[in-house]
Amino acid sequence: MNAWKILVRSLQIGLGLSALVVLASGSVFPARALARTAPRPSLQNENARPAAVPLGVVTVLGIDDGGVISDKPEAQQLAGAVGVKWVRTAVSWAAIEPTQGVYDFTSSDKTLNNLLNAGLSPIVYVADNPAWAANTACGPIDTKDAGKLDSFKNLLSALAARYPTIEAWSLYNEVDEMFVRVDNRYGGCFGDPSKGGVNKNKVRDYVEYAILLKTAWEAIHTANPSPNVKLLMGSMAYDSFAPKDCPPLYPGGCVGGAFYYKFAPNLFAYMKKHKLTTGKYMDGVTFNYYDIYGRYWEKYAPGHGIQAKTNIMRQLIKSAGIPVAPLYVTETGNNSYYLGLPGQARCLEIMMVRGITAKLKGVVWWTFRDYLDSSPPPSNTNKYGIVDQNLQPKPSYTTLQTLATELNGFKFKKSFSGTPGFADVEAYRFKNGKQLKFVVWSSKIQTASPAPECSWARATRVATFNATKLRVVTFLNKVKNVKDNAKKDLDKRPGIIAINVTGSALIVEINPQ
Repeated sequence: MNAWKILVRSLQIGLGLSALVVLASGSVFPARALARTAPRPSLQNENARPAAVPLGVVTVLGIDDGGVISDKPEAQQLAGAVGVKWVRTAVSWAAIEPTQGVYDFTSSDKTLNNLLNAGLSPIVYVADNPAWAANTACGPIDTKDAGKLDSFKNLLSALAARYPTIEAWSLYNEVDEMFVRVDNRYGGCFGDPSKGGVNKNKVRDYVEYAILLKTAWEAIHTANPSPNVKLLMGSMAYDSFAPKDCPPLYPGGCVGGAFYYKFAPNLFAYMKKHKLTTGKYMDGVTFNYYDIYGRYWEKYAPGHGIQAKTNIMRQLIKSAGIPVAPLYVTETGNNSYYLGLPGQARCLEIMMVRGITAKLKGVVWWTFRDYLDSSPPPSNTNKYGIVDQNLQPKPSYTTLQTLATELNGFKFKKSFSGTPGFADVEAYRFKNGKQLKFVVWSSKIQTASPAPECSWARATRVATFNATKLRVVTFLNKVKNVKDNAKKDLDKRPGIIAINVTGSALIVEINPQ
């Protein structure tokens, strides 16, 4: 961690933003990147398989729209064929209600209907306040103004009624940002720690956010009482903290960070103090995770990377004395520009499997398509997509599709990491009726660095299974079969098969039929 130094938070194309981390070696790794609309080139035609019906743990997996999937039929084909459930997207309040009380659903109809028609289930965050409603696009409206609060409530009611099949709504993205930026239309900025808040109405911003949550919850559940519909708290970055109130030992000493460390505790404490007699503030909590911060969270909670941060979030909620809500990660990813195409794909499988085993309700990969090479720096190096700038599938696309296909219908049952037969191996068992599958990879680190932990070199280790036959699938969908006592079996005892595992995850089916 001493090698870390936060260098700069620099603006990206359109609505994007990224913090950069300079490593001791001089290499630069984006520490985090917000999901925003990227430039849209002409997309090439691409034949795609029919979308899989998401069952079991596959209902946890998702991808970010990035303004691409909802825009082009070719992208919708590819996205639908991955076989995941969730797609995160945004709708603009300013576009829907440019004049108070006058609605125009043209933009949201196109976005949401295209995603639904692709077989995906949108997690929709409402953002981009109109100028008549607030003095910022990203922050609170004046909740002391009854007319504006009613307008906000009416908007959410109208959305829930117009799109009854959408299961998940939320409010803004990365709501804990401290700073107001003119380009930040689709993000949040409720992290101002001052008493007066961004709009100077003498109400703290986290209080106003709680009021907006309460208002939205009532509006959505009144307009659409389906038990499947949920209001999720808008994503918290809860990383890349600003120097003010920087937690101890945080990477880089929080230099260059932008997010308010105390936003979440303050918000949850307010909810505890102001308990509701009817309704709720929210049905779930969302946050974002980037693996470059994973080792920090492992200092304070059990688990690896995303598992540790998930446990931290549960601790925050529990310690505030409010009911522990279902958790979603609505933004996670890694950049193939720095990790390479196979490296990004390996990280995708590891991070998604860890998210599933952390019992998250959703894990969304940021993002669908790479930024253009011609984008202004540093956006031109943002290659977080599972397809490239020309909409050609990358290895990470194959990995996500393989994971969805292989685990479709299965449920996570138990971790066997570090147990007999899995020494120095992360091992997770999944079950579908009588079918058993494991996802395994080596946990023996060879080379540690400030780069994302999922990319670290790992020593080869042995995983042992009680089986007469194994079907082994790599992260790039290469399949091999291993029979008991055959050449590839490293353990010659009858009824036991042992295989080598490396830093690349393997999906292992026990006694396939």
